[in-house]
Amino acid sequence: MKNLFAKFFGFLGKKKKVLISVAAAVFVLLLLIAPIKKVDIGYKGVKYNSLAKGATETTVSSGWHFVLPFVQELQVYPVNEMTYKIYRDNKNWINGIDASIVTPTLDHQKVSIDSTFVYTLDQSKLVDLYNRFNGKSITDIEKNYLDSIFKDAIVNT
Repeated sequence: MKNLFAKFFGFLGKKKKVLISVAAAVFVLLLLIAPIKKVDIGYKGVKYNSLAKGATETTVSSGWHFVLPFVQELQVYPVNEMTYKIYRDNKNWINGIDASIVTPTLDHQKVSIDSTFVYTLDQSKLVDLYNRFNGKSITDIEKNYLDSIFKDAIVNT
């Protein structure tokens, strides 16, 4: 076993310059590429500083932005009108899954309703949105939060 370790470390000693060069090249490449993030047109970003444990007070607009690796994260949110649909998907309907809103009528029958909601996010509240939902993406927020709110609004009216 000692011979194995001696051979391995002897091999590393001979290739030390090559290993250090490769490691340095990978490190430099990560430093150059990783911290540059793009925010597309129609979106705004919220920077999260993991060391300070909170989002910055300002949002970033569309364009390229520098984000410190391992220290900051960037979550993007749409600021244009968004359309959210709750509807019966025929592929899932065949499998017994009804994604539409099922609501009772006055005579206690059940009706499936397909709905479309149009909403926009308040640009001045994006940091609050980020903090409230722990940095989740807008699709996660739609599936886990908006879906139940929209369904409750229709069923309870």
